[in-house]
Order: sequence, then C-alpha cells, then structure tokens
Amino acid sequence: MPKLKYLILILFMLFNTLIPASVSAELDVRSEVKTVTSAVDNIYTLYIGMPKEDFKQNFSNVAGWGSIVNYDKYGHVLDVPRNYSKGDPVQEKIRVYFEGNKVYYYTFSFSTSYKQFADQIYDQAVKNFLSILGEENKHSYSESSASKIITDLKKHKMLTEKRGGKEDYRYYRLEKSSSWIDIENNIRLFVSLAWTLEDDNHYTYCVKITRCSNADPCFACIWDAW
Repeated sequence: MPKLKYLILILFMLFNTLIPASVSAELDVRSEVKTVTSAVDNIYTLYIGMPKEDFKQNFSNVAGWGSIVNYDKYGHVLDVPRNYSKGDPVQEKIRVYFEGNKVYYYTFSFSTSYKQFADQIYDQAVKNFLSILGEENKHSYSESSASKIITDLKKHKMLTEKRGGKEDYRYYRLEKSSSWIDIENNIRLFVSLAWTLEDDNHYTYCVKITRCSNADPCFACIWDAW
C-alpha cells in the first residue's frame, strides 16, 4: 500500500511538471489585458499627444519589453515588442503612430495561432471597457468612407505588404469589433479580432486595442484599428 501512495505522488508531480507553458502564459496575458484596459487615457505612461522624446525615454530599457523598433524608415511608426519566451502562444506588441513629434494614436496587439486565446482576450477587453464606459458606440462611423472601410474589412481581403522588396499576398478577415467614445477624455477606443492566413497555410489571430483622439479620428486610425 505505501508503494502505491508513492507511485501516485510521483505521477502527480510528473503531471504538474508537464502542464503546458501555454497555461501559465495565458494567465500572464489575462493580467496584461486587464492592465491595458484598466484606464482610458493613459497606459504605461503612454497617452495621445505624448512627445516622441518622452515616449522613447519611458519605453527604452524597460524590464519585460524589447527595444524600440522603427516600423517605417521615417520613424513615424514605432514598435515595442513584449519579451516572451520562444514558443509562447501569445505575442504582444505596442505600435505607436506619430504626427510631427507627438503620439497620434497607438495600438496594443496580441497575436496568437490559437483562436480560443484570441476569443478570450477579445472578450476580456470588451468586458473591461463595458465596465468603464458602458454600452459600446454602435454608430460612430456613419461617414461613407469610414463605413466602406468597415464593409471591406468584413469581407475576405487580400493584404499586400512589401517584404524584402517583394509583394506578399495574404488573406485577411475582420471577425468582430467594438468601439467606444470617452467624452470626458475625448478619446475613441477600438477592440477588434481579425485573422490572417499566412504563407504556410496556418492562421494568425490578432486582437487589437487602439486609442485615438475623438477630436481628430483619422481614417488611417480606423483602418489600423481593424
């Protein structure tokens, strides 16, 4: 009988060591999504209108985050990736768009190959914003051009990007989205979930949480938010 108890104990210990890393990573991501959606106008010191130099200073050499990367050659768009272990199921990144030397709008994105993770992230973000801002704004974009963008994105769409000087075609589809207007802070918020069919025929799901000024909501922001 004692041998059986020892065997059960050993099996229990082995089971716990074999729990996939994705479980702990998922919990970390939940905490991160909670942080990213805990406030409307200021996340990790980042806010609309923030001077570029302040952004670079605040997001350089930050524990848990990678180095700032130029997304475009002009430095108008900067990326800050979260440091996760190789093989983690969810990858996070901040993308910041500048007009002049100030933050114009910014996006926290969570990318994963697992749709269930993407759904959970999206649902949590929407739930958090609902608790802060109430019912989402379903009529923010009556403008014809903005409506066309949303209509196009809800269809299968070919994404064209230049990689190494070559055209890269990928299927893209917006699955769902929500938006709010925070009158007090004059900010628009978007949460979206979309998938991309990659070259090797696997799907990447991406949840984006975007903030821009409600006083000047450019269509580029609306496009990038979805």
